[in-house]
Amino acid sequence: MRGESVPFDEISFYGNADADLVTLGLADGPSASRIDWLARETTASNLRTKKLPIKVPVEVSATGPKVIALAAIHADRVMLAVGADPNRIKWAIGIAREARITAGLDPTTIKFGAWLNIVVHDDIVTARRLAAGGVSLFARFAVMHGKSTGPQTIATEAVMQNLYKDVDMNDHTGSQSRQALALPDEFIEQFGVVGNTAACVAKLKMIEALGIDKVAAVGMANSLNMADVERANTMFFDELVPAIVA
Repeated sequence: MRGESVPFDEISFYGNADADLVTLGLADGPSASRIDWLARETTASNLRTKKLPIKVPVEVSATGPKVIALAAIHADRVMLAVGADPNRIKWAIGIAREARITAGLDPTTIKFGAWLNIVVHDDIVTARRLAAGGVSLFARFAVMHGKSTGPQTIATEAVMQNLYKDVDMNDHTGSQSRQALALPDEFIEQFGVVGNTAACVAKLKMIEALGIDKVAAVGMANSLNMADVERANTMFFDELVPAIVA
């Protein structure tokens, strides 16, 4: 992704399913793989600015400690999918930075983003209902294999175990799925970013202060009352976004 060449000898595929290049019967051919247009762009850029080629940043989305640690070593930004609870975000960032230290890398140069369930609405009950489907989906990532990852209270651990044992994959993002309806109000507010504009801005500012510089906002399913959905979308774009980027 820097416009450089990768020798074919260094490229391998799963299960050695690929044949050696020499077996293709080519009269002549390249010895390496390269994205040619990218190479031209970076070369032209170098001539104009005398700078090194711009590296295309690589992001890895991660929930559990193993992938967080690997992403911290190999990626440019770790997109955390651990919820919006500041304690869980701190935990994940700590794992990433420790992994970099262990690998002999600067722990301050890795960037962090977060996948967050965000629903803005004047009525907190409606906001929680709109967010429940998405929250249940992302929370289940943290207990996908039966053992929850990240810091948990006794109450949140019980919710996680319920998400592991009783998920209806026929409607895994729906607000009326049994896993969404089973989420306690406190869990939705803790794991997601829900409420009126002021409340959502305050929580997002808190998350930003932890070191998060990018957010992938996950909204709500469209199978709900569309008037509520439209109101939430309007508040998100017209109120929340301007307040965050200002």
